[in-house]
Amino acid sequence: MCSWDGSAAGVPVRLLGPPTSAPGAREAVVDVPDLTAAGARAQPMTDDGAADLYGDGKEAEDLSHPAWQKSRGAWFTLGG
Repeated sequence: MCSWDGSAAGVPVRLLGPPTSAPGAREAVVDVPDLTAAGARAQPMTDDGAADLYGDGKEAEDLSHPAWQKSRGAWFTLGG
């Protein structure tokens, strides 16, 4: 998760790395928090389609039962 002031000369500042080591690509943030607020929290969502969730060599998007395919959201606090 990074913050950026929106200017062309601005440089993104890394706030926090992935909140978990769970498989999947972080692809969306449900709500953009006020990054200047103490205790601001964010909830990134993952797309686990290419992840081998069950250790069987199959990507999640290729599993035969849709209920076995997953997306994940996890809340975490930015900047402590």
